[in-house]
Amino acid sequence: MFKLTLGTSSLACGLYILMALTCSRDKSAEAAQLAPSKSGKEPGKQRKLEYYGTQACVRCHTDPSKIAGLPPVVCRCTEYVIWSTQDKHKMAYTNLNSKQGKQMIDLLHYSEKAVYERCVVCHGVYIPENKQANAAEPATKLDPKEGVSCVACHGPNLGQGHRWVLEHGSDLDETRKEWRNRTREDKENNFGMIDLWDPAKRAKKCASCHIGNAEEGKVVTHELYAAGHPPLPGFEVSTFSDAMPRHWEYLSEKSKAALDQLKNPPHSLERTQLLVIGGIMNLDATTELLARQAENCGQASNPDERVLDLASFDCYACHHDLKTPSWRQARGYFGKPGRPQFRPWPTALIQLGIFHSGQKDELAKYRQLVADLRAAFDAQPFGEPAKIAAAARALQTWCKEFVDKLKQSPETFTPSAAQALLQELCRIAGAETVDYDTARQMAWAFRIIHKELKPKPSRDADIVKKLEELNQELKLDLPEGQERQIVLDLPSALSRIADYNPQTFKRIFGELCALLSEK
Repeated sequence: MFKLTLGTSSLACGLYILMALTCSRDKSAEAAQLAPSKSGKEPGKQRKLEYYGTQACVRCHTDPSKIAGLPPVVCRCTEYVIWSTQDKHKMAYTNLNSKQGKQMIDLLHYSEKAVYERCVVCHGVYIPENKQANAAEPATKLDPKEGVSCVACHGPNLGQGHRWVLEHGSDLDETRKEWRNRTREDKENNFGMIDLWDPAKRAKKCASCHIGNAEEGKVVTHELYAAGHPPLPGFEVSTFSDAMPRHWEYLSEKSKAALDQLKNPPHSLERTQLLVIGGIMNLDATTELLARQAENCGQASNPDERVLDLASFDCYACHHDLKTPSWRQARGYFGKPGRPQFRPWPTALIQLGIFHSGQKDELAKYRQLVADLRAAFDAQPFGEPAKIAAAARALQTWCKEFVDKLKQSPETFTPSAAQALLQELCRIAGAETVDYDTARQMAWAFRIIHKELKPKPSRDADIVKKLEELNQELKLDLPEGQERQIVLDLPSALSRIADYNPQTFKRIFGELCALLSEK
C-alpha cells in the first residue's frame, strides 16, 4: 500500500459541498470478474482490478489538438484540465493534511491504516490490499495525493485484455470502432467502465460519499462530527454536479459528430431526469445505509454497538436553537415528540417522481413504507434496530423497483412534463411544512427544471427574481472552484439554518406558482 503523508494544509475541511465524493470500490466492476463475457472474452476469475492514475488519461483529455486526425470523439478532450484546475474533488485528499484534518486524526487516535480505511475511502481512492493491482506502467500508477480522481468515478480496468482505459482511446481505428460498437452493459460488465450515462448509477455513485455506504466503509459517525468533520448537507446530484464544476457535457451539449458516434441516443431533459431519478436514489442510499447499520447492531457482541450511531438520526432533532414560538412545534412531529427520526430530506423529491410516473397507486405504497420506518424509530428511544433494518430494506426495495420503471421511459422527460413538474413541485411545497434541508431540495429542483424549461414562462424575469430570493434564504449557490475555502462559508451557512422560516419558503413558492400560471 502506498505511503500516507500528512503535511501542510492546502484546503481546509468545510461545509456543504463536494467532500471527496465517489466510490473507489465499484460493485459492478468487482462482480464482473466472475461474470461471463458477452464479447467472447472470458475474464479471469481471480483477476484483481487495475487502478490507474490520472496520467493514463492526460494524453487525450488535456488538449483536443493532440488527437487531431483520429476519428470523431464523444467528449471535448479538456476533462483533465477542468478537473485538475477547478474541481474540488482534486483537493479532497489535501483536506486530510489541513489543520482541521490533522486535528481530527489526533483526536480520534487514528493510525495510518485507520486514516486509509475511514478517510481516504471518500477523500481519495482507497484500495483494499486484497484487491490492489495497479497498472504495470509506473507512469500510470495511482497516486493517493490526486484525490478523488478519474478511476474513482469511471471505474478500474478488469485486467489484461479488458482494459477499457486503453481500448476507448486507442490510436487504432479498428480498436476504437470495436469499442464504440460495444453496449454500455458490455463496457461495464466486461471491462469495468462504469455506466455514468445511467442516471441512477451516477446518482448512487455520488451518494456513496455524500450520504454514505456502510458496505464500502463510507460512514461519517457521530464521533467524526464531534472531532470536527463538517455535517453532510442535503445532496442533489444535478446541482452539485454543476458546482464541481462539471467537466463533462450533457448529450444536449454535444456536437452532431459525437452524437453520431453515440448512435444518436434518445433525447430528453437530462438534468430534469437526473434530478428526479437522483431524488429517488438519495432515499435508496439512505435506507441502504440505515439497514446495514441496523443489521450490524443485531450482530454486534459489544453492547455499545447494539444501538444505532447518533449520526443515523436527524441532526436537527437535537441541534437547533430553542425558540418560542417554534415552527417545529407548530408543524408537529412525524412520531413521538422527543424521539429522533431519520433525516427527512431524502424523501423530499419522491412525490415528484411518483407524479411524473403517473402511477398514483405508488404513492400509497410509498407512504405506508415510510410510516413503517418511522414507527420503527419510534418503537423505543433511539429506535429498535431489528425493526429499522426490516423497514429500511423494504423501502429500499421499493426505491429500486420504482426507479427501474422511471428509467425505462427517458423520453417522458419532455418540456411539457417539465412544466407539469414545476406546478406539482409548487403544490407540494405549499402543502407541507418542511425543514431547511428539505426546502433546499425543493428549491434546487425548481432551479434545475426551470433551467431546462422551454419555452420560458411569460413572466420569466420575475421568476428569476424569486429564485434569487430563495437563494438568499436558503444559500442555494454552492462554493465552486479550488481557491475558495469552504470553511469560510460555515458561519453564514449555520446562520441560515438557525434563521430558517418555513413560512417564508412557502410564500416564495406560492408566488412562483402564481407566476408560472400567468399567460
